[in-house]
Amino acid sequence: THHQTSWVCGEVDVRFLLFRNWVSRTLVLMVLSSNLSFAAGDREWSEAMEAGNRLYRLGQLGASEKKYLEALKSAESFAENDGRLASTLSGLGVAYGAQGKYAEAEAVTLKAIAVREKASGSLHPDLANDLANLAMIYCRQRQKLAEAEALSLRSLAILEKAFGPESAVVARSLNNLAGLYEMQARYRDAERTYLQALAILEKAKQTEEAEFAKTLANFAALQQLMGNYRAAEQLYDRVVPLFEKLFGPEHEQTALARNNLADVYLRLGQPQKAEPLFRRVLAVWQASYGLSHPDVALALNNLGNACYEQGRYEEAGKLFERALAIRQATLGASHQDVAGTLNNLAVVRQSQRNYSEAEQLLRRALAIEEKTLGPAHPLVARTLNNLAEAMRMQKQPVMLEPLYQRALAIRERALGPDHPAVAASLSALAGLYTDSGEHKRAEKLYRRALQILQKTFQQEHPDVARMLQNLAVSAFMRKRYAD
Repeated sequence: THHQTSWVCGEVDVRFLLFRNWVSRTLVLMVLSSNLSFAAGDREWSEAMEAGNRLYRLGQLGASEKKYLEALKSAESFAENDGRLASTLSGLGVAYGAQGKYAEAEAVTLKAIAVREKASGSLHPDLANDLANLAMIYCRQRQKLAEAEALSLRSLAILEKAFGPESAVVARSLNNLAGLYEMQARYRDAERTYLQALAILEKAKQTEEAEFAKTLANFAALQQLMGNYRAAEQLYDRVVPLFEKLFGPEHEQTALARNNLADVYLRLGQPQKAEPLFRRVLAVWQASYGLSHPDVALALNNLGNACYEQGRYEEAGKLFERALAIRQATLGASHQDVAGTLNNLAVVRQSQRNYSEAEQLLRRALAIEEKTLGPAHPLVARTLNNLAEAMRMQKQPVMLEPLYQRALAIRERALGPDHPAVAASLSALAGLYTDSGEHKRAEKLYRRALQILQKTFQQEHPDVARMLQNLAVSAFMRKRYAD
């Protein structure tokens, strides 16, 4: 084979982003002492709210929803501009959102915002929290991202005015905003905003606290997405021990940090180092969540990547199939993560020379990603690139060059001209030119791809070796035997 025919999605997990874990909310709870008198409705509301909060913190989302609904029934006797009603609606919206009931979450959170503004005014910190929660609902659905950004910026402005621009609360809001930028592939904006949040926390001497650790982990994950793998590795070398200290060595959050470090090893061409970490992550998440949780699917998916990179295609395919079944059952057939696993399973089928099945899987993945992410997202480019490869391997009489060029243009625009994913697109397009005998055009692209890879990786990286081999084949075909 004269060039790399697949670009496996290593799937950097981004659940360190705090907007993925519902903004911690400030619910106004009544602290009742034995010598205070109160109405029966107040007592019922307070007890239901406290139970709802407790159950939510324990992860019992359905039970917490029921308690918030009980509290809401009690709150019906309150005035329309009562802050307790807003807090009840806010809590219920968070419980709905955590269960994926986004329509219900949006409706009650919008109502909470309206009540809060009447009760507390337009500059109250609790309103900022409600605005952030609504932004999060939109982010979770990959919808109304412009509205989500406006809500996040309004929330940030309220918090800056209430607590000052260098408070830890503002740092958390900046972290969430950076995550929103990252979701839109606005990586430079995300990088700037993460750094601003980290600077606030460092100045406040909170570098040993969980808030700093998670923000630093977010920043490391962003470096992965930007292709700065050495920088990401150095950051994770700091993050993982910090998580072990804060949460414990076998905690789910610590496992997530190890998952992302293992992905860096995979990107750096070290699958033997990545595999044992992925297996440890899988064991922790299976013990914590059971066998059918989306996080378990993530671990199976990434372990499959490590097996694939070591040439164990049958084992990788079985892992991807298990991950796909879990994701379809828990997230739905049209979720972005389902598309990622479809892509990876297709790559395995390509390596097994089952190009027809690979094409079918990739077309399904592309349809999901274009709908959920938009036509110009880097993950769409990945799937376009692999689809063109599958079609090329079947020698289909279609115009493949526009597919390759579209993928390349998306990646250059979203990731910059020196990202390793750009090198993958250049290599794939060069392979098409080689097939058609256009060896001069192919060599030019191979040389540019090699320059990118040599900037990113060490000389012994497998992708560098493959690109050197591609150049050697190209020179041979042009009868430049000395080269």
